[in-house]
Formats: sequence, structure tokens, C-alpha cells
Amino acid sequence: MATVFLAQAVGIELTLGQEITILLVLMLSSKGMAGVPGSAFLALSATAAALNAFPVAAVALLLGADRFMDTMRVFTNLMGNCVAAFVVAKWEGLLDQKRMWAVLSGEISAEELEREEQASLSSVKLNKMEQGNGIVSTDML
Repeated sequence: MATVFLAQAVGIELTLGQEITILLVLMLSSKGMAGVPGSAFLALSATAAALNAFPVAAVALLLGADRFMDTMRVFTNLMGNCVAAFVVAKWEGLLDQKRMWAVLSGEISAEELEREEQASLSSVKLNKMEQGNGIVSTDML
């Protein structure tokens, strides 16, 4: 969006082919940049210089607003990662939807979740010890 805005701001009409090329170059060059503040501004400057679609100096028009846009990029990246985690868990059959909705609705508190996790970790340790050593007393835990 920023490239289209900058091209329009300096009075340059981008063809559909140029827009697609810019999109592809930015997609390839921006991988892993979401966690680095201000990196999108640098990627946009480098792409503008490499493709010569509009003057690189036009990127300075975004300098003031880039801080706010960067915040929204981080938010969008975070939400995308969260959704991806849910999709993969559901795909692999590891998503307990009843428990998920109970946690999201507040029926299960953070303390209850922590106690359940500690209990499940203790039972996993006990099972591993029983498998490795035969019978294990509870004093060993």
C-alpha cells in the first residue's frame, strides 16, 4: 500500500505488472522483519531503489507515519501467528475446543491452568521413571 501511495503522491502511474513485481519483491525481502522496528521502512527504501518505480526520496513522506504503521504491523504479525497456531493445532488434532472456550470465556483461570500443567508434568515424570526403573515410590518425586 505504501508503494502505491508514494507513486500516486509523486504523480507516477504504476502498471499492474509493476505493482505485482513490487509486491513479490517486498514479500521476499521482508521475511523475518516483523520483529525488527523500522525494518519495513528500510525494505521499502531498498525496493524503491532497486526497481526504480518512483524516486527513493519519496519514501521520506512516510517517515513521520512509519512509527504508527510499524505498531500495526507488529499487531498484525502477532495475530497472524496466533491464528496459525490454532489452525495447526486443529489440523493435527491437538486442539481441545471445550477447554479452549472455557479458558477464553474465563471459566478456567490462569491459576487453575498452571495447577493442571504442573499436575500433568508430574504424571509424565512419574510415568517415565516407572518405565525406566520398574516401580517407583512417591518419595522419589
